[in-house]
Amino acid sequence: MKHSLKAIALCCCPLTVCTSLPASAAEERTPMTFRITAEQSYLRESELKQDACVIHAGLYIDNYSGITEMAMQLKSDEPLRIENGDFTRDDSRQEFVGVDPVTKEKIYKDKPCFFTDYGLGEYTQHSEVTGEENAVLWCSAGWMGGKPGELYRPESSFLSFDIVVPAGTKPGIYCCCLSTASGVDSDGFNYRDLYVYNGSADVTDSIVLKNFTITVEPDALRGDVNCDGEISVDDAQSTLLYYTVMLSKKNPDDSALAEIFGTPFIHTAQEAADVSTNGEISLDDAQSILAYYTAKLAGKTPDWNQYI
Repeated sequence: MKHSLKAIALCCCPLTVCTSLPASAAEERTPMTFRITAEQSYLRESELKQDACVIHAGLYIDNYSGITEMAMQLKSDEPLRIENGDFTRDDSRQEFVGVDPVTKEKIYKDKPCFFTDYGLGEYTQHSEVTGEENAVLWCSAGWMGGKPGELYRPESSFLSFDIVVPAGTKPGIYCCCLSTASGVDSDGFNYRDLYVYNGSADVTDSIVLKNFTITVEPDALRGDVNCDGEISVDDAQSTLLYYTVMLSKKNPDDSALAEIFGTPFIHTAQEAADVSTNGEISLDDAQSILAYYTAKLAGKTPDWNQYI
């Protein structure tokens, strides 16, 4: 590449002296949002017993308003890995550049990236600046010259990459994010994991970041709605609450469901609550869980078939 990550970092080291957008312009403009999303957001523990799972992901830039220079670092919680990163490309795209003076035929040039003007696009698994993994750099053809790049297809992802969830990953919530860390490297130079410029304006602090989480859920234990390994009156109450909420035709989001079930593992909770296994969670399921719990409390060895 013409410019290494280290070279870019050195050129842009005194970031604090750059001019910011005027307050009036910042107020009028909707801030850019860097949004990470993926084809799925949860897995079951059983899916990871034998093999790793690869989830295709992308970084989108909403409300794009021009970037002349940018560096960013993708990070993920252990044990997740980020692999196969690249700038999203469209190999079929061509751009008209002129007419052949002899043949008078139109001349087109391949423009595989989703930008009308770009000079340097680099994704690397390793940062030369900090030694960390998953560093990304993009600059327009006029970088450091104040010329903004224009997004050719705003609906496309800016970056595409894979999130690898290794075999044996335990239940939990794992984050994939853009790092906002800053500091001084081993050579004494200031660095930031994320910086974005529009012309000479440092717009990094005005960008909204939306990270992505992947939830590895435990396999369902019938009746154990809150996923604590036991069947109790709490599970019956959570099932009844869920039934009541759905009866009112409300549409709770994931955070509301987590509160109702008492666990972030909402898909496992829904499967566990459907003790009748008929595909619906009803008042009968709540009553069956309570009856099962009461029998165990009395020292019996209950069978679900007795209560369904």
